[in-house]
Amino acid sequence: MATQDAPVVPVGEDTDCGDVAVQRRWRRALHLSSVTAQIDSFLANSGFDRGPWLAVVFAAGIALWFVLDTPWQWCAAIGVSTLVAVAAASLIPADGRTPELRKALVVLGILLAAGILLVWARSAIVGAEPLPYPQVHQIDARILQREE
Repeated sequence: MATQDAPVVPVGEDTDCGDVAVQRRWRRALHLSSVTAQIDSFLANSGFDRGPWLAVVFAAGIALWFVLDTPWQWCAAIGVSTLVAVAAASLIPADGRTPELRKALVVLGILLAAGILLVWARSAIVGAEPLPYPQVHQIDARILQREE
């Protein structure tokens, strides 16, 4: 069985102890960056200020439907946002270091997909077929009644 000896620390004039400048690797890659911890702390301290951002993400889903052109692009956007929500729910532990970040990613992914689905369903139910190409027509009409 291998044992790990304590590192030699030079004291006084005895500097002949090998390469003491060699650094050890981090034990966990998760602790290398504190960005996720700062984001989680920001979310934890924001309280009810997070509510309006939910409406913004829902509206962003609606706007994304107008920006994207075809149904396969809408399906891809729904798939990616759902994948973000599922990945956050499964990969980030609920009782881990970043529970608020986990909640935010799950809710944001679901709301973005819901915004796209809502406007897509609404357009399918109410919307008329789009014109296949730009058209110009001359119309002759007569005013039947006028209100003032």
